[in-house]
Amino acid sequence: QGFAKEIIRFYLMADVLVLPSLYEPFGYPVLEAMAMGLPVIASRNVGAAEIIVEGETGFIVDDPKDTKALASKIDLIIEKGPRTFREAARKAARTQLWQSKIAEIICIYKSILKEKR
Repeated sequence: QGFAKEIIRFYLMADVLVLPSLYEPFGYPVLEAMAMGLPVIASRNVGAAEIIVEGETGFIVDDPKDTKALASKIDLIIEKGPRTFREAARKAARTQLWQSKIAEIICIYKSILKEKR
């Protein structure tokens, strides 16, 4: 239903984020949920799926319309316990902080400058 200002309370009430999008360039809800320590189930069509570590921070499904695959992944999270994903999810989210990305870019620029010398 559009933009929500008070999203933290929704993540606090949740045990898992399921985002079976047909197409999503990145999917900030994935990053937000992981930052809150939630496991994520996303389709391969979600750009943020690249930061999901299968079985550690959540799961990826190939077909977002495959309800059996989605249900199976939800069952796996319930069996393991959603809290078992908490620290790995938070750690993965921290790698996506702007400060981390800027530091990576600076390192790349420095290595290019060294090569040119």
